[in-house]
Amino acid sequence: MEKSQEKLINLMVSNVLSKHNVIKQDELPEEEKIKLQEIVEQLKADVENFVETHKKTVTEQNAQRPSDDTLKPTPHESAPASSNKMNVKVAPNDANAKKIFLPKRNK
Repeated sequence: MEKSQEKLINLMVSNVLSKHNVIKQDELPEEEKIKLQEIVEQLKADVENFVETHKKTVTEQNAQRPSDDTLKPTPHESAPASSNKMNVKVAPNDANAKKIFLPKRNK
């Protein structure tokens, strides 16, 4: 970490501690040292993982190909009603696509 960032962090931490009247201890208990060390190690691992995943560039060669399931049309993307409207998608609740059945008349 750069010296300027470290100094800024130290200043902010000391301000927060003095604001809440925290008394400085010379020595941390052993349990707190171990917990603090585990937290710091986990944070380091998380940061390294984050940096590594964002350094990778995706190209056509290393991009994942979509599976067959993602290429299938969903139910609301049904085929057009006529062949002259090839690019038209019909929504399932489109009133023009529904048939209306009327009751038979009595003779």
